[in-house]
Amino acid sequence: MPITPLPPLDRSSTNFKADVDTFFANNLPVFSNEINTLAAEIDADAIATAADRAETALDRTSTTASALAASQDRTQTGLDRTAAALSKTGSGTDAIATSQDRTQTGLDRTSASDSAGTATTQAGIALTQAINAAASYDAFDDRYLGAKSAAPTVDNDGAALLVGALYWDTAIPGMRAYTGTAWTTLPAATAGAVANTPAGNISAITVQAAINELDVEKAIAANFSNVNNTADANKPVSTAQQNALDLKANALQATRSLFSKADSQS
Repeated sequence: MPITPLPPLDRSSTNFKADVDTFFANNLPVFSNEINTLAAEIDADAIATAADRAETALDRTSTTASALAASQDRTQTGLDRTAAALSKTGSGTDAIATSQDRTQTGLDRTSASDSAGTATTQAGIALTQAINAAASYDAFDDRYLGAKSAAPTVDNDGAALLVGALYWDTAIPGMRAYTGTAWTTLPAATAGAVANTPAGNISAITVQAAINELDVEKAIAANFSNVNNTADANKPVSTAQQNALDLKANALQATRSLFSKADSQS
């Protein structure tokens, strides 16, 4: 009878808990039934083999007796000594055959016992692996409690909560961790969700907002750093400033012309 192999258990699989449940609910019972059936078949085969050997010995004895009777009928003589000798020879042959049958039966039983022992050893190894896998899953199950709509007060086995235990809160939604006295919600993995304590010139209350403020201040500082590095002659003048300067130049020129005319008339 073929034995269905036990499937391996992958601890890193997201279906590890379901795989373990299937292992204990389906795979292990099937394996155990097949082992028990195999052991029963082996015992039955051993008994049937012994019976076949005994039947063969009886057939040989009957054949020998028939041959002796036929010989006596054909000769129809009073060769009692010869018949007795033949009978003794036949008995000796039967004794040898019976001894051989007993030896063969013993070998068959030894082989059947070895097969049953091997099957039992394999079943023990599989059971040990299953127990180890269950222990590993139980340790994981005590740490991660799964998805829940409310904060649990005990773990999935009804035992006290471990410090650092986790569960996914479907109401928030978000991951929560047990501190030993209370559950705390873990921050999402984004800078905008991580709190920041305002300090100095930074007023933002999240890390992302604080980064944005720093970027603005860096840009302002970069623009002011070039103010004192430009010569006065190279500093730009707006159109309105240039028009005002042109008017002042024209007024100055007109004043000089008036003074020149006054000087020449005097």
